[in-house]
Amino acid sequence: METYLDVIAERTRSVSPGQLQLSQDEAEHCDHWNDDSPRVALDHLIAAFGRRGLGTGEMVMLPVHEVDSPKLTNEFIGYRKDEYGEALHYFNADNGMNEFIELENAERSGLAYRLRFWDCRFSISEGTFEEKLIDDRPPYGFDSIVPQQPLSDEEYNRYVDETLEFVRRELVHEHSRELDNIPEEDIEIEQSMDGEIAAADVTVTDGLIRCSVHLPLPDPSDHRRRNTVQDVYGVYEGNTVLLIPDQEPRSDEYVDGIIEQISKDKIYIDPDFGVRDLHDRSSIDFDECAVHVVTKGIAEQREYNAFSNSAESYRDLLKGNREVSFTSPLDVKFEQFLELNTYQERAAEAALRTDDVFCIHGPPGTGKTRTLVNIIAHATKQGDTVLVCAHSNQAVDNIVAGESTDSKIDPASLHNIVESIGDDDISLLRVGSSRKNVSSFVSKNYFRRTEYISDTDISPDIIASTTNSAAAIDNYTDIDFDLVVIDEATQASGPATAVPFGWGHRIDDEGEYPQPYGLRTVLAGDHKQLPPFVSDPEMREKGVHTSMFEHLLNVYGTDISQTLHRQYRMNEQIAEFASREFYEGELEHGRENRDWSIDGLDPILGIDDSGNEEESDSSYYNPTEAEYVLVQVRKSLQQGVNPEDIGIITGYSGQRKHLRDEIRREFDQDIASAIDVETIDKFQGGQREVIIISFVRSNPSHNSGFLEHPVDEGRKRLNVALTRAKKRLVLIGDWNTLTNTAEFRKEEESCADTFHRLKDYLEEKDALVTNSR
Repeated sequence: METYLDVIAERTRSVSPGQLQLSQDEAEHCDHWNDDSPRVALDHLIAAFGRRGLGTGEMVMLPVHEVDSPKLTNEFIGYRKDEYGEALHYFNADNGMNEFIELENAERSGLAYRLRFWDCRFSISEGTFEEKLIDDRPPYGFDSIVPQQPLSDEEYNRYVDETLEFVRRELVHEHSRELDNIPEEDIEIEQSMDGEIAAADVTVTDGLIRCSVHLPLPDPSDHRRRNTVQDVYGVYEGNTVLLIPDQEPRSDEYVDGIIEQISKDKIYIDPDFGVRDLHDRSSIDFDECAVHVVTKGIAEQREYNAFSNSAESYRDLLKGNREVSFTSPLDVKFEQFLELNTYQERAAEAALRTDDVFCIHGPPGTGKTRTLVNIIAHATKQGDTVLVCAHSNQAVDNIVAGESTDSKIDPASLHNIVESIGDDDISLLRVGSSRKNVSSFVSKNYFRRTEYISDTDISPDIIASTTNSAAAIDNYTDIDFDLVVIDEATQASGPATAVPFGWGHRIDDEGEYPQPYGLRTVLAGDHKQLPPFVSDPEMREKGVHTSMFEHLLNVYGTDISQTLHRQYRMNEQIAEFASREFYEGELEHGRENRDWSIDGLDPILGIDDSGNEEESDSSYYNPTEAEYVLVQVRKSLQQGVNPEDIGIITGYSGQRKHLRDEIRREFDQDIASAIDVETIDKFQGGQREVIIISFVRSNPSHNSGFLEHPVDEGRKRLNVALTRAKKRLVLIGDWNTLTNTAEFRKEEESCADTFHRLKDYLEEKDALVTNSR
C-alpha cells in the first residue's frame, strides 16, 4: 500500500531543492514551540529520507513545511555527517551565509519546528493529506512487513526436521555422557524411590519396550491417594533410561532409550533413541529388569513438543507465507516510562504495535533492557497481562531486578515498574520450579513456585520465568497473556523460544463476541554475539541451532527488527572496531561514554607475545600471557580502579583456572576474590571498567582452535570479548598465531582474517606493543 512518506517523497523529487531562509533567531528557537510537545525524531527523519534517496552527495535533504501547516514550501534543510560531527545546514537570510547547527542541539530549534509534521506524534488536521494513506511517518514503522526470503515447502520441512533433530541429538549427547559415568556393575536391581524401578513383563510392542511396574497400595490416610508411576517413583515422559536385565548370569547387554509414554502402571520406552544396540527389534530376551533414569530430559521434551506444535500452528509465519501485521500507529499513544533515545523509542512503539512478532536488536550497551522495561510498563498501564521470559534464570533475574537492592532501585528493571507505579496497581511474580538458581533479592520479593501461582488473591500483571518454565505456567494456570517479551532471545534455541512463542494476543471486540487474535511476541537480543549453546559437535558444525530471532530476520529481512544504534557502555576507541567489523559501522556513541577513560591508561592496548601454550585436562593455558595479565591488573589497581571493576576473560577453561590460581597467589584474598576471571562464553552479558583478554593460543601451526573455527561462531565470540570493557580494553595474544589460518584448515574455514583486521586497527591506533611487560 502507498504510504504518506512515499507520496511526499515522490512529490519532493519533482522539485528543485531551494534554500531555507530563516533568521538567526528563528533558526535557533521558535516561539511557536509548545514545551509540552515531544522533540522531533530527527534521526528517524534523516534515515527515512535517506532510504528514499533524497540527497545530494553526502547531504540528505529534509523537505520543510510551512510554519503552521503541513504544506510543503519547496525548501529543504540539509543534513550532513562528516569528520566534524552531524549538523543541519540552512541559509541565513540576515548575512547570506550557509550556517549550521549541530544535530544534538537542533531537537528544539526553529529548524526542527519546521520539520515537525513529518513526525507522527505531531497531529495533522483532517483533509490535509489523503486519509486512505497509512500514517507511517517517523518514529513509526510499517503497517505490515513482507517476507524477503520465504521458504519453499521443502526448505521449511527441512528446517523443522533439522531443528527437531537438534533437540533430540542434544539429549542423546547428554544421555551418552551420563551413561558413561554409570558404573554398571554397582547398580543394584531393586525397587527404589530414587529414579530406579523394578519392572516385569518386559515386552516389545510396535517398536516400544513395555514394562509393567509394581505399585504399592495407596496409604489409606493419604487423601490424595497417589499411586501412579510418576507419583511413586518420580519418573516422567521424556526421561532417558537404562534397562538392566535381572538375570543370571549377569548380562552386559543393557538397553537404553527414552520414556515415550507412561500409563498408570506401565512405562513405554523407545529404544531407537538409545545409543546401545537392540539387535532384535521385535522381541527382548529378558522378562524382568531395573529401569534406571539416566537424564531427566524434561526440558528437551518440552522444547521438542513446543517447536513441533509451533511449526504447525505458525507455519505461515515461520515459512514466510504471509505478512507480519501491525495495528495503526494512531492506536498506540506511547508514553515513556524511562527516557528513551529515538532508536529505543521506535523499537518500543513497533513492539507495542505488532500483532504478530517484532525483534529488537540490541548491540552491547545500547539499552535493550531499558527499552523492554518501557514496553512492559506501557502495556501493564494499559491493563495488559505480560509474560516475560529469558533462556536462563540469570537473564530472567536481570530484567526483573537488575542491580536493585533493598536500598536501591535499578531504573531499568521490572522491580522499578512495581515500585514506581505504586498503590499496588502492578503486581509481579517470578516463577520457577525451585528457588535454588534465583537471586536472593528476587527470591525474597517476587518468587513463587510454578505450581502455586493460583494460590494467590491477586491476578499478576507481569509473570517472569525461563522459557522452559513457561510450559509449567500453562499447565498450572489459565492466564491469558496479552503480550510476550522474550529477552536474550538470540542465546536461546528456536525450540526453547517456541515454548512461550505466540502466547500473546489482541482482542477484536467489533463483532458480537470479542475474539482474541495475533501472537504479540517481542524478541530481543543480539544475533551478532554468541548463539545458543550446543553440546553435540556435529550439530554445532551443521549450524542448525539458529535462534527464532535470527530465523525471522532471515525470512523477513531487517524490517522486522529495530536496531538500537547508540551505545552507552564503551569509550569510542573500544567500540570502534566492533562497530566496523560486526555492526556495519553503524554504532553511535553516547556523549558521556564517548571519551571516558582512566587517568594514566589508554582506552585500548594490544600486547603481542609468542609465549607457547600448554595443554592440561583437555584444555589450554599460557603462563606467559598470565604474567602479562598480572602486570595489567597491578597497573589498573595503581590507577585507582577497584578490583571489582576489573574483569579477566579468556578463551579456555584451562587458562581461567591458571589465572585464578595466579591471582590468588599474587594478591590478598579480598582483592583476588573481587576480580572476576571467566571464559568469554560465560562473560557474555557482563561488563567492567577494565577488561583484560588472554587469547591463550600460541603454536607453530597457527591453530587458534574455536577462536577461529567455525567462522561465524569465532567472529561472534570475538565480538563478545571486545565489547565488555567500559574504559580500558587490553588484548594479550600471539598475533602471529591468531592472524594466520591453521595449517590444516582452508582460509574460508577460519576467521583469522578478522583477527588480522583487529591487529591492523590496533596498529592504526598506535596501540600494539611487542614483548613489553
